Order: sequence, then C-alpha cells, then structure tokens
Amino acid sequence: MHLNHKKITRLLPRLFGAKVFLFSGLALLAFSCNKSSEIGLDVQPEEDLLNTLFTDSVSLRTYATSEDSVRSDETTFNLLGSYNDPVFGKTSASVFTQFSTNSVTFGNPSEMQIDSVVLSLVYKGDYYGSLDPQTFKVYQLNQAIFRDSIYYSNRSIGYDGNELASYTFVPKPADSVKIGTTTLKPQIRIRLSNAFGQGFLGQGGFTDNTAFLSYFKGLCITGSSAHAPGQGAIFAMSLTDAQSGITLYYRNKFSSKGKQSNFTFGISSSSSARIGHFIHDDELSDVTKQYADSNLGQNLVYVQPMAGVRTKIVFPHLKNLTLPGAIAVNKAELVLRVEPASTSVYAAPVSLALLSIGADGNTQELKDQYEGETYFGGVYNASTQEYRFNIARHIQGILSGTEENYGLYICSAKKFSEGSATGFRRVVLGGGGNATYKMRLRLTYTKLY
Repeated sequence: MHLNHKKITRLLPRLFGAKVFLFSGLALLAFSCNKSSEIGLDVQPEEDLLNTLFTDSVSLRTYATSEDSVRSDETTFNLLGSYNDPVFGKTSASVFTQFSTNSVTFGNPSEMQIDSVVLSLVYKGDYYGSLDPQTFKVYQLNQAIFRDSIYYSNRSIGYDGNELASYTFVPKPADSVKIGTTTLKPQIRIRLSNAFGQGFLGQGGFTDNTAFLSYFKGLCITGSSAHAPGQGAIFAMSLTDAQSGITLYYRNKFSSKGKQSNFTFGISSSSSARIGHFIHDDELSDVTKQYADSNLGQNLVYVQPMAGVRTKIVFPHLKNLTLPGAIAVNKAELVLRVEPASTSVYAAPVSLALLSIGADGNTQELKDQYEGETYFGGVYNASTQEYRFNIARHIQGILSGTEENYGLYICSAKKFSEGSATGFRRVVLGGGGNATYKMRLRLTYTKLY
C-alpha cells in the first residue's frame, strides 16, 4: 500500500489529536524516502510526487532521411498509380505479377480466334490524392518471378518494351461496372492487344500451372507520373479478387453458330507471385535537400511510406539532466505536431511508428511499445493535429546508461494497413526548431539525490 503524504498529514490530527504533529512530520519523511524503483514510470500522479520537475525544452535535432527499400512481395493488397505532391515530388507505384490456371483447353489452335482480351483490376476502395486522369501501361514480363522468393520495392523485373496497352482513364474507385446484364465490382478494365491473346489460343491449352508459367511469366502494370503538382493518386488494388485477371474472349472461327467463349487467368493469393515497385522522383523537393544538409530539418520534417522518407530525432544533450545527480523519469511524452496546410489534399496517416536506432544503424522497437498501444500511443489526433508517444522507459534507459542514445526514427506504421509497402499517406511535421509546430519531449522527472 502506498499512501499520499498530503492525505497522511490531514488524517493524523483527526485520529490522534494535535500532539501527533511531530509524528506526522516523521511519517512524512519516511514516506518521502521511497526507493527509486517506486518513484518513476507513472507509478503515482505527477502532482503527488516530491521533488518533481517538468521540462519541455530538451534539445531535439531533427531531419529527414531516405527510407530503406521495403519487402513488397505478396502483400495483402497492391498499390498502383501515380501523383505529383507539391511537397514530396512525384511518386509512382507499379506491380509485377504472375497469373495462374489449373488446366484449360481452348480447342484446335488453327480454329480458335480472339475477339478481345481484357485485363481487370479490382479496386480495394482506398486511394490517396485526387481523381484526375491516370495512364496505366502494361508490358509482358520476360524474366521469371517466384512465389517462394523475397523481393524488395527497389527491385525491377525485366519486361518486353513493347506495350500491350497504354490506357488513359478517369478513376472511379466507388462505381460498379456493368457488362451486359452483369454488374461487377468497381474495377479498371484495360483492353490488351488481340495478338497477345491469340498467343494463348495458339498453345491449345495448358495442362497445369507449371506449364502455364513456363509459357507466360506475367505482366508489369505501371502508372505514369505525368501529373501537374497536386494531381494524381495512388490506389489500393485487390489483385487477388476473383474478378481480377486476364479474360480471353474467343470463338471458333469456322463455327456456324459463332458462339463466344471466355476464360479468365486469375491472380492466386497462394500461387501467384506479386511484387510492388515504387519510384520517388523528389530531386527538387525540400525533402531531398535535408539528405545533404541536416540543419534544414529543424523547421519541417517528413514521413512518407512506399520506401520514401523517414525522420530522425537525436537528443544530443539529454544526459545533461543527470549532471546534478541521478533522476527517475515519471513521464516522457514525445509530441509531434502536423503542419496543417500540408493536409488539405493529402490526409495525415492514421498512425506513425517510432523505432530506436542502434550503433550499427539497425532499428528495433522501444521497450515502451511492449506496454501496449494504449500506453505507447502514435495514433493521430485530428482535433489537435498531433501524434503523441510515451517513451518513459526508453528515456530512463538512456539516462541510466542501459539504453543507447543513437536517436529515433519516425516512420510509417505497420498497423492499420499503413506499412511502408501498402501505406500511401505521408505527413509533414514541425521540426525541433519550428516556431509554431515545434516537436517536443515533455519530460516529468524526480531528483533522487
């Protein structure tokens, strides 16, 4: 049981009379000499702690750095499209994907004729940016990809330079599509060349998926980045949906009935390799300038998924807090404030991630994260336009010498489908020296001696 010393002072005179004041003073002294393990880390309310101090003026060095490539194979959904962000520059998302079949027979190759070939790509429903005209281009892969291999977002797969299609359209991710009397899910439908489809009929059919992949390695589907600043969007696509795939519409050209048949090569979640490929053309942006001059990050810093940008935070003078003597950290809250004008078109991420940097440059989770999401934080508060992280254990470790102090990375969160390979929301944050939206470490601590 841990009693509040103020309550003790008020309670004792009522129980034993005025003569107990001397004892009350001794009791106060005894209860104020707690072990350091009982003082810090949110053990008791801040207003009830003795010798408690507060500061939000800890020096922070902040600047943006390029994100490493991320693993991007077989994600739950895929990103496609392009946009031109006035702050971050041009971004495009492409996909390299296999298709699959169990077995199929088309008939005598000399008798079969293609009417049309359609590539269908079902929208997941989410997008980021504005619904301006997009141009998707489609190419045939000439390099095999494999479902059991690991691929990263900067990996480019070889493809034939001859376009199977170049399709310009206005995206409608919320509108269903009607084909004849059939209503389909919202999707992009791209006509491919008949010669491409005739090649499948020329095989007569395929006995299994291995034979199919031996003939057809897959497609590269890419979005053009030719947008004016503030235009374009990235779309989340459900490529493994049953309505996504390549559909051949064909007939027997010698049949008097002329009945049309169709067959769809789908994209299997269990057997089709899929790889996301991201390109950021940000050479002229303020983001890139910080890569060469970290001093520029004191005003604004940036976070962008799709292997784009992350922000580094360094606490260069944190250990100075212990120069008068050891301290116990009661609470350490890192407050990240969003620059409001940056969210007018591009909404802030639902959450961000915070990782510790080791001596070798590798990252790891903070101990505070093991306390759970409610404690750790990192979720965007739209009313205050900020993110807050509780990092008391990490800061205590640095001050006690049990944790390294090589800084932290703010990067795209893996939760809420906003990991760097599937998320598309970026954010502009105030840096450690911003006059209006300053990033702060709010620190409450107790002197031990």
